[in-house]
Amino acid sequence: LQLASFHSVSKGFIGECGRRGGYVELCGFEDAVKAELYKLASISLCSNVSGQIMVGLMVNPPKPGMESYDKYKSERDGILASLKR
Repeated sequence: LQLASFHSVSKGFIGECGRRGGYVELCGFEDAVKAELYKLASISLCSNVSGQIMVGLMVNPPKPGMESYDKYKSERDGILASLKR
């Protein structure tokens, strides 16, 4: 089974419109196929520094006990609750 998963900072629940950054994860693809796809993507896709920072924050959000965790959790939970309506 092959699976390709795409995620971007502007289209996820974080929804940082106008920010350019994201990632792709490929599962079940041969290494040669992955190498070709990554080579093809790297030709035209390269987010700027702020986009790279946004992806880093998206995949590594604040953890409990961190100063910004309560604000992050409140905003995240509010966004996700609004999507259920």
